[in-house]
Amino acid sequence: MPFANVSTFEVISCFVISLLAFVTSMTNVYLEGANSTTIDATLPCATIVIAISLNCLGIIFLAKKVKRESLIWTWTVLHLILLRLPSTFETLMSHTDDRARSHNLLMMLSWNVLRCNSLGIDAIHQNFELLRAFSYIFYLPTLISGPIVNYGDFRIMEIRATKRYFSLTLGIVRCLFVAALVEIWQHLFRSSHFEEHYNRWTLYGVCLSQAATFYGLHRFMFGLSIEIGTFHGIQMPNVPRCIFRISSVREQARYFDNGMHKFLSKYIYRRSSSQTFLAKSKNVAVTSLFVILWHGIERHVLLWVVVNYILMHCEKGIDHLLKQKFIKNQSASNQARLKAIIGANLWIPSMLSNFTLLTGFEIGIKFFEKTYLMPSAYLTLMSCMYCLHIVVQKVS
Repeated sequence: MPFANVSTFEVISCFVISLLAFVTSMTNVYLEGANSTTIDATLPCATIVIAISLNCLGIIFLAKKVKRESLIWTWTVLHLILLRLPSTFETLMSHTDDRARSHNLLMMLSWNVLRCNSLGIDAIHQNFELLRAFSYIFYLPTLISGPIVNYGDFRIMEIRATKRYFSLTLGIVRCLFVAALVEIWQHLFRSSHFEEHYNRWTLYGVCLSQAATFYGLHRFMFGLSIEIGTFHGIQMPNVPRCIFRISSVREQARYFDNGMHKFLSKYIYRRSSSQTFLAKSKNVAVTSLFVILWHGIERHVLLWVVVNYILMHCEKGIDHLLKQKFIKNQSASNQARLKAIIGANLWIPSMLSNFTLLTGFEIGIKFFEKTYLMPSAYLTLMSCMYCLHIVVQKVS
């Protein structure tokens, strides 16, 4: 039974302490410097705590009284649409007067919507404990920065006491090391002076550095939550895999944000028992629509999702091709070379679509134009991707 070895008093104490720590941290970190009194600065945090609690209670009511997943999904979609409205962000900006803090608060509310969805669906089919539900919703590390942990995975696991503290210390050191590298790189990048018109190598270097910085930030934020959750004995998702060890769209979806992958796979993609090609393609399409809703309905998000949807089907077709007998009869080295050649051509649009997601639609389109409308640029990039693909296959 979850939390079987933990007393009720200890769990309640942890919940109260986490709630107080949350309010305190949000007041000092996200709302520091706001042009208001202490009472006014605390008001948005109190409102957010109330909103999270009401969202949790609403989901519990739908799960235990109505017991219909369709209503839970309607609740989830409506909440995400509400959070993506420009007026919601403007309201947060009016309290914080800072775009970064408003974005952090918005993401925290978005993580809560996913947790409540997981709680509601699992509560329909599993035994439900109110104390465990609120512990899951208000668990401090994942409350603020993610990643998403499914309600069914939020349970205490047995770990050795001696290994527990060593793993936590080592994990925090790794996260701090990655954070230091990101800070150093951002300082060097911003202090450098580039010309207005970048040459080809500079453009791809900027693209690669943006992706590496994005990975570093997620490795730090998700890594701290995962290490603390693992220390408490909770079954946490895996840390984001390094982008230099990812060579396909499916690996990116599965290993970069493992928590989100588990959520999408359990509650959307695998809801249909049919294993036909059309059924799988429909499940991927529905999952992609939810990803669009999660990131926001904007042009660069649509381009990123559509390109990845097409590439995912291309990769499945390539996997089927590589299983053919005339390919299997080739030597292992020739198979690796063929896979690298095909993978490099699929890797390029995936990389460019990721950069479009990070920088915006206009800049992303320019990268596509400079890559595919200049044969020399494409051949050069494909050669580099081929070599990198060979290395990734060997490391993996």
